[in-house]
Amino acid sequence: MEILGYLKNVLLDVDFYNSQEYAGDSFLPFIGFMCFLIGFVGIFLGATKVIAAKRDFHIFFDKRNEVEISKLKNKKNINIGIALIVVGAILTIASFFLL
Repeated sequence: MEILGYLKNVLLDVDFYNSQEYAGDSFLPFIGFMCFLIGFVGIFLGATKVIAAKRDFHIFFDKRNEVEISKLKNKKNINIGIALIVVGAILTIASFFLL
């Protein structure tokens, strides 16, 4: 029971008018920042995956290195990219509630 009371004091009981008393005791700003960072990276990776699937980019422009990607695989990559964008947007928005 004592551990739960300590966690409540550390995580939830912050008096913002007297912030010096609780300086460094709350994990919520760190968790909010990490949600923002993971969400931003998810949005970036999702957008990159969607753009790469639609434009069919290749690392090298030499035709000998070209790999044929099926339309089903492109459709799957687009769906995965859209899912990453949605999850990233949700995490980014949720981070503002944690901050």
